[in-house]
Amino acid sequence: MKEGKEERNKRKIIFLSTHVTPWDRAQRIKEVKEMLERKENFILVTTQVVEAGVDVSFPIVYRDFGPLDSVIQASGRCNRNGELGELGGKVTVVKVKREDRQRSDFSLVYGNVTEEVAEKVLSKYMITTSKKGNQIEEKDFRSLLEMYYEELEITRDLPNQFTKWKDWIKLLDYDEVNFSLIQEEPKYSILVLENSEAESRLKQLRDALGLEGYKRRAEVKRARALVEEFTVKVWEKPELDFDKRLELYIAPKEKYDKLTGYRVKDVDESLIW
Repeated sequence: MKEGKEERNKRKIIFLSTHVTPWDRAQRIKEVKEMLERKENFILVTTQVVEAGVDVSFPIVYRDFGPLDSVIQASGRCNRNGELGELGGKVTVVKVKREDRQRSDFSLVYGNVTEEVAEKVLSKYMITTSKKGNQIEEKDFRSLLEMYYEELEITRDLPNQFTKWKDWIKLLDYDEVNFSLIQEEPKYSILVLENSEAESRLKQLRDALGLEGYKRRAEVKRARALVEEFTVKVWEKPELDFDKRLELYIAPKEKYDKLTGYRVKDVDESLIW
């Protein structure tokens, strides 16, 4: 029997992203796992935060078009444990493009070149393998990824770039080297005072910083770890009070939405609801 609109609207929606504090994320992930065990019908809306380190499995997954390795990683949250048997699950990839922008979200985040490579490889793969209906099975992932990485290497001219890097390093011309093995992360840390527990932990940290003697270091380390559970990181410099001693921006609970997390702007735009 097909599900009606009224029934779909009654589904619970759970949201996960790095703008949600680790404290709330842990509770939501626990809730998600419990609901899955009870086989409840709900929707999980999430960013890439769920693609690594979160062991959950759904019968149906929708993902914005992106780098093919990331898309495949997201598909690992569909029928993750083979619980659906031979029928398996279904992952649908869609391209998100906001009405007020000319470029897709894919190109805005990863660049036009990466998007063009992904589209080219997908098109080429479907033709060379005679795939029908734009459907790719899990057994095809490895060969698809190999083709994708080969195309990226050619497009970005990686062998030639590597030769240049070696020459620059030999000449100690480090200003020309633009290379990183570690992906850059958001650099502004914000402590969100979303509840009394967060306020209590902030007080513990400030008290620890006021200590003297050999116990100070251990107490500060412990207090900072507790504060991290209410800390989020953002790319843009926030318009908030900055505590130099704590090296943290402090956000009042009014800047935190219980559903979507820390509000970068007074009014967040939304693609989902």
